[in-house]
Amino acid sequence: MTSPIGVAAFAFRDFIKYVLPTTIALALFVPLFNQSISLDHIFVVALIIGYVCSILIGTLYEKLIRSVHKDRRIAENDRFLQLNKASWDLKKLTVLLTKDESESIYLTESYATFYLLISAYFLAYGITMAGITAYGVCVSPFLDFSDSLWTIVRQYAQTIIGLKIPSLFLGVLSFIFAKVGLDAYLMENYALYAVYYPALAEKYHRNGCMMAKAIWGTVTVSNPILSDMPQPVADTAVEILDSSGRVLRQVTTDKKGAFLFKGILPELVETDLAFKLPAYPDRPPTSIFMARDQIPAVSLWTT
Repeated sequence: MTSPIGVAAFAFRDFIKYVLPTTIALALFVPLFNQSISLDHIFVVALIIGYVCSILIGTLYEKLIRSVHKDRRIAENDRFLQLNKASWDLKKLTVLLTKDESESIYLTESYATFYLLISAYFLAYGITMAGITAYGVCVSPFLDFSDSLWTIVRQYAQTIIGLKIPSLFLGVLSFIFAKVGLDAYLMENYALYAVYYPALAEKYHRNGCMMAKAIWGTVTVSNPILSDMPQPVADTAVEILDSSGRVLRQVTTDKKGAFLFKGILPELVETDLAFKLPAYPDRPPTSIFMARDQIPAVSLWTT
């Protein structure tokens, strides 16, 4: 049975995930309305509202970037997330993790959330500064030429430490921070779902804890004339058969030649199975014995 994460690690995780990003957001926006509020007051408010703000803003911003941001890494992260949820019993895994493993997972998740929120807050702040700068541009036709340039340069947001910084500079800097935060979020998410969770799930599965919920693999074609590397076979059927030759289920490979038989384990553990490609009748089925501690990954190939 796992040891829960330590009190210090739990507090640090919550601070990084909920309190710190809310403090930064308040420090950015509050001085636009009231410069007399101190950092101590901002921190106290962040402690009170941090949990609600982080959950709400994080959820909405994640939906936003998935709907408008066509980044290959976002699609890859979503793919790994769905693949791991379908392949491994992650709820069972969290119960089995040691204290150190739990802390590593939870802290990585908290860093991912922190970077996501920082990206959201700096994006909003950059848009606000762009609006302030645009206001200076809009009123410039009513001023003398020299005065209009000076007005645009003078547009500023006064920070909690009393500095007056041009809004144009703050806007550009905020958009850069938003991009850096989004990149860091994607990196942490990738590490969590493409590296840590699969590695830990495989570790406990090999120890006989039966973590797998699916059988997966890839279908490739080898043609030395066209390429030195095997190429994925997309949109082809893959059948799984029992020892009597009865087809249990059929799935279709994706554009990367990958297939996944969801929800088929642990019922088929310690049985003889075969995998067949109906589109390639000359290719004999690949037979395996699905041992309890065997990683249920199968590679199928044809020529």
